[in-house]
Amino acid sequence: TVNQSRVLKIYLDNRLIDEIRVNDTPRRIALTLLLNNTINELIFISEECTRLPSDPRCLSVAVSEINIEKLSIENLNEAFNGFYEKEFAYNKIFRWMSNISSAKIFSPTDRRVEMKIEAGWTYLTDRVLEISINSQKIMEKIFRTPENITIPIWFKTGWNEITLWSTCDIPAKVENSKDERCLSIMIFSIEFLTS
Repeated sequence: TVNQSRVLKIYLDNRLIDEIRVNDTPRRIALTLLLNNTINELIFISEECTRLPSDPRCLSVAVSEINIEKLSIENLNEAFNGFYEKEFAYNKIFRWMSNISSAKIFSPTDRRVEMKIEAGWTYLTDRVLEISINSQKIMEKIFRTPENITIPIWFKTGWNEITLWSTCDIPAKVENSKDERCLSIMIFSIEFLTS
């Protein structure tokens, strides 16, 4: 922005999805959106601007880059909290989940989506994984070894919160380790497939 704080409104298909206060400090903004398989219209609006004597434009917010990235293990921790850094084992990249992980996901319409999870081994013992959307439990499953699951989920129009819950243990407390993380289930991928 031109030396001032501004409110940037972001719309997806004519629905306000967020209002973000921006200033002259550059920062990354990451939003998790369920996009349509056809055309999606993303609009940025700032109602205030500044005119400089040497520039005929009305300047508001500078946007240097917009990326649309498919959810992957690489960027999983930008959408979901509760996952640790990437690791590599069994010829795959994965992230350990702590005991709870959640993500806020915006859907421009009410729709059914399939959530696909590729899970690896659990830490130390079998783990029950509970999945809920908007505080309603939709699945409970015991994991021990690698498994792929697909769960139908109904997203409502607007913001939805997906929560994954399990128990976890801290390696430093149960074995000869300095690892203080609370580990539950190894996750190779999470995807949301729209029809």
